[in-house]
Amino acid sequence: MSLAGAWRYGARETTPQQRLQFASDPLELTPTTATINRSKSDRDAGAWTPPTPGRCGYATRYVVVKARYRLPVHTAEMTALDRMLDPCPAGS
Repeated sequence: MSLAGAWRYGARETTPQQRLQFASDPLELTPTTATINRSKSDRDAGAWTPPTPGRCGYATRYVVVKARYRLPVHTAEMTALDRMLDPCPAGS
């Protein structure tokens, strides 16, 4: 999840320490290509889907980050995450 996305979903209500923790969380620092990073921009899981090889990992990390930082999940995100996670092997 992007920093801008986290801000929109409620990170603006957190302390500076919590925002720093979010920004430096290893789950949020996933290496990718410049092309994929630009295509994603600050869109959430409801508005952007990664290429097939990375979907299971992306969706899993997204759910963990949302839970870890107690950020809400909107309907479009939930629908997209369900679709991304459905074909994933258990434990992805």
